[in-house]
Amino acid sequence: MAVTSHEIKAKDATAPTAPITRRTTSPIWPLGIVAILVGAILWPLGARYSLEGWIYTLNLLLSLLHLPVSIPMPVGWWWLLFIPLGLLYSIVETRVQFGPPHSSKHLPSWGLAVILLLFVHGTDVGSTFAGYIFPEKGAWAIHIWAAKDGWIVLGLWSIVLTYLPERAMMQGLRWIGVR
Repeated sequence: MAVTSHEIKAKDATAPTAPITRRTTSPIWPLGIVAILVGAILWPLGARYSLEGWIYTLNLLLSLLHLPVSIPMPVGWWWLLFIPLGLLYSIVETRVQFGPPHSSKHLPSWGLAVILLLFVHGTDVGSTFAGYIFPEKGAWAIHIWAAKDGWIVLGLWSIVLTYLPERAMMQGLRWIGVR
């Protein structure tokens, strides 16, 4: 007895089909490892400069209010406070994605979300910039030059330190087949 194409189609239509999903690595997976390493090295730098920038900025605001108090720079293990600050920035910048509001009744909350996202991105770049603009004693010559004369380079470096590490690590994970 011969099987017709009609019978095969009917049989295939009733059989449950599960999508085949495979994790595949990219042919450039070694570059993925490099991307993860570069991101892992640059992320703490950006987060540390953000912490420094917040402290400088808050101390500036306190002095403008003529308050006799200032926030000290962290010492020793207290520098690890950059981790929660950096994680908060990273989570918001990489996870929060939205488009235009679905209807006009969502416009106020959408507008607030846009303002808050602009605040997050602006303070992340701005605090990184502020943290880098006041070099410590014994800083590298390029750091001292950037703080004095290289403000455009410093601005670009702040943007790189703000956005490159997370994106490099996320893309690296994709290239090696993890995400």
